[in-house]
Amino acid sequence: MFNIFKKKKNTDKPDKTERVMRFGKYHDLGMACFNASDMKIAYGRFGMRIFSRENNDGKRHLAGPKPEGYEPNADMLGFEVFRDVLKVRWHDYNDNELSYEIDLDALFPDKIIPHNKEDEDLIYWDEPYRGDPEIIVEVDDRTLRVYSCITVRVVYPDDRLVHRRDCTQLLEKSF
Repeated sequence: MFNIFKKKKNTDKPDKTERVMRFGKYHDLGMACFNASDMKIAYGRFGMRIFSRENNDGKRHLAGPKPEGYEPNADMLGFEVFRDVLKVRWHDYNDNELSYEIDLDALFPDKIIPHNKEDEDLIYWDEPYRGDPEIIVEVDDRTLRVYSCITVRVVYPDDRLVHRRDCTQLLEKSF
């Protein structure tokens, strides 16, 4: 029996001489909604929604404010890299419908994954990250943000290998 939901391993190895991290074949995707409702994402043939009237008997369910200490996180795994434009629709706090299209090829030129350059000399360049890179789309009332997150492998001078989560905000658009 085949498990069609089994996550495929990202098999592309980064070029350690180039000292950049690039998307391989797959990435993970997440969405977060604050002070808004009816958030929907269409990505290729995939669609998802949260805080939707369709899920709540036609009644509006407004998401609460962003919690203190919130960190973006992807909860959907194994998307082929940049399969299409990412289309986002939502209703702001006052129930006005908003939408935006995100061109991932333009957001990630040459499929380079942004990361904190502060510890770049400590990154384990043979396998610089664990898992697949994450793209997180967040709406907060009339503001849309896109984050890129990755779990970077860092080797400290005492030879400890540490996995450090590294998130970068790539886009903020207010409507």
